[in-house]
Amino acid sequence: MSIATEGKIVVITTVYPEVEPYFCRYLDSLEAQTSKAFDVLIANDGFIGLEAILSARKLQWRTLDVAKAASGNRRDLINKAIEYGYNKIIFSDSDDELSLN
Repeated sequence: MSIATEGKIVVITTVYPEVEPYFCRYLDSLEAQTSKAFDVLIANDGFIGLEAILSARKLQWRTLDVAKAASGNRRDLINKAIEYGYNKIIFSDSDDELSLN
């Protein structure tokens, strides 16, 4: 997916199989934000069917396949966000529900 990143914000998170019961609510909370000026960068650590779930959403997203400890996944996400040119990073957990902004 081609995304223009100059001056943009990215929300980063990691998904793994155990988060599946909460993940759709997490995505719902992202879609409900009044400001839509952000993309989502997701480290996929074994979550099956991720791209199918994301394809049905109205979010700008990218995925990164990983299989590391949480700190390694987060480091990879940060490095990829910098590589893609994002200048603001929001960290979140994929089992969270974000408050409206």
